[in-house]
Amino acid sequence: MADEPQVQPLNPITPSPHSAQSYTVEVVPGHLRMHTISEDKLDMLVSGTTSVHLAFFGICLGAVISFGIVLYNGGLDPTHKLVYQCFLFVSAMMAAYFGIRGGSDYFSSRDKLNEIKGRKK
Repeated sequence: MADEPQVQPLNPITPSPHSAQSYTVEVVPGHLRMHTISEDKLDMLVSGTTSVHLAFFGICLGAVISFGIVLYNGGLDPTHKLVYQCFLFVSAMMAAYFGIRGGSDYFSSRDKLNEIKGRKK
């Protein structure tokens, strides 16, 4: 390490004579690693970053279908029917929310990909 060049700051910071604390300037070397990537691999990379919102959309949509089937078949007393209707409504609202967020994430990742590639909409 003795043969490595040391970087000297242009304006060294010295503590004020009236200051109770002294300051230390530490030069931290940086490291930047860059990789070349082909366009088809970039497409694969972006297509693999699916949103967690789409997973929750699938779960909520399955719940909507299940609660709908239970209500369609009938045979429930009024209390249980009301509970299943509430579950159906809440699951449908959550499916709509996660579907919108998942679609938004998908389109924003496609826009970012086109921006990286330098394409215009």
